Amino acid sequence: MMHRFALLIHAAGLAAPAAPLAAQEVPIPIWAYESRENYCPQGLQPVTYDGAISCGIPNQTVSYQTALREPRHRTTRRFYCDEGSKGCR
Repeated sequence: MMHRFALLIHAAGLAAPAAPLAAQEVPIPIWAYESRENYCPQGLQPVTYDGAISCGIPNQTVSYQTALREPRHRTTRRFYCDEGSKGCR
């Protein structure tokens, strides 16, 4: 019985230094939601979190719609043609 109690105290002592690391929380992204109407109270704006739209203050610098847009990659082909040669490379 005493051995189990000592083991429990020892295990708690090993877990104690890890507790401050577990207490640090990662901020949940709250995105601004672009809309034409703003029915939120003064000082708040439409935000989205976990798929739900509500009123709040965003903690992200870009809106939700901007974050979802894929970047546009525009590529242009440039051909180099030697004078007098057939075809281009």
